[in-house]
Parts: sequence; C-alpha cells; structure tokens
Amino acid sequence: MLDKLLPLLCDPIDKVNLKRIKNKLVGTNEYKIKNDIPIMMVDYSEYKWSTVWDFLQECEYKDYQISSEGIFSDDTRVVAKILSGFLPKIISGKCLDVGSGCLAKPAYMNNEIDWYGIDPYFGDKKKEYPFVQGISEKLPFKNKVFDGVFFGTSLEHCLDPIKAIKESLRVLRKGGKLAIWFSVRAEKQYEIWKDMGGMFDTHHRWAWSVEDLNDLIIECGFKNIKYTPLKDKSNKCLIVGEA
Repeated sequence: MLDKLLPLLCDPIDKVNLKRIKNKLVGTNEYKIKNDIPIMMVDYSEYKWSTVWDFLQECEYKDYQISSEGIFSDDTRVVAKILSGFLPKIISGKCLDVGSGCLAKPAYMNNEIDWYGIDPYFGDKKKEYPFVQGISEKLPFKNKVFDGVFFGTSLEHCLDPIKAIKESLRVLRKGGKLAIWFSVRAEKQYEIWKDMGGMFDTHHRWAWSVEDLNDLIIECGFKNIKYTPLKDKSNKCLIVGEA
C-alpha cells in the first residue's frame, strides 16, 4: 500500500516533491517511514488551540485503546454502515479520509471507493488502506490528486477548520467532492457557544449549524452545496460541496 501512496505525496510544509531513500522521504525536509506508514507530522504550535488540541487528541486515543465501541467508525455503529452505502452515490475514485482514526479500517469504508487516510494517530492496528500520519491543516499531498475528501465527524476536532477545508480544495481535482459528516447541535446551545467561544463541549472544539457550515464551505471556495440528513436517529448530517 505504501507504493500506491508514494506518488501522491509531497512535503506538507512547502509542497515540493519527495524522494524515497530507504526508510525516509526526502525533499526540503525529511520524514521517516515506520511500518510502511509515512510519518509526516509537522510543527503546529502556531495554532492558538494547539495545547488544548494535544490534550483532546490524547483523550481520543485513550478511548480507542480502551474500546472502539461507541466510536463513530466502529463496526457496531449502524450509522457508519448506513454511510458506507450512501457515500458511493456522491464520491467515486480516490477519496482521502481526513481523521480516519486508529482502527484497521473504519466501518464506512467500502470497496466501491479507493480510500486513503490521514490522522495524527495511527494506533496499534495494521491499516487495511493507504495511510499517512499528519494533520489536516498541512496535508502532505500534491495538488489535485483526489476525487473526494471526507471528514467523518473529524472537522469538529481540527486545529483550524478553515485551513483544513482550503487544503481539501487544493488536493481535489476540479469537480471533486468534499463530504463532511457532522453533528447538528441544539440551536440554543450552539448560539450560546457562538457568543462565548472556547470549547464547545468536553470533546469538541468546534460546532456548526447547517447554515453556518454551508457558508464556511462556500467561503473556502466550494460550490453546489447540498446536505442530506441520513435516515437514522442521530443528529448527524452529511453536507457536500464541489471543487
């Protein structure tokens, strides 16, 4: 799977091409390859919420280690399986899963889509799809190499959602689709958070209404925005934009 991934990669900092030399990827900077996974984490201390983000990431990783049940991408989650059948109606070809998590393969990944993944943590399980360790704000991929980019309840955890969405636009081919699966928050709670700022709750830095996320995606350069509340009992919604 590493051989499949390598032609798509570039330096996450300056976007120059990389050359593999043994267990390293070398360009302007050097990145190690560990167990066939490119380690392409970069300094993110420039972001205001980096310290809080570190804490939240550690908490999420510990949750994975204790039990994956209850985590969105686990096989026990009905909604993930529903999404598995729905995504191929939107995306075809190569799709980057931003925040793909620590599982060997998320339940929503099906064989109809050519999946790739990126996450700050890669966990202890061997990946069943091409994967790179990195962050959404500095994607280590060349311009216009994907047909789809998917955030599965991960945009709420990003350091900088605007930067993450703009990076998604950069790596998408013209006409490619951005699909964001997110929680639609209770209106009163959301309005209070918008006025006060800070953490939305103990697990999420960010939150949006459908209308506000729609506006944000357009602001970042996407068009033809559509959203579909899938038929389950959750408060989740899939919003889709076109590059």
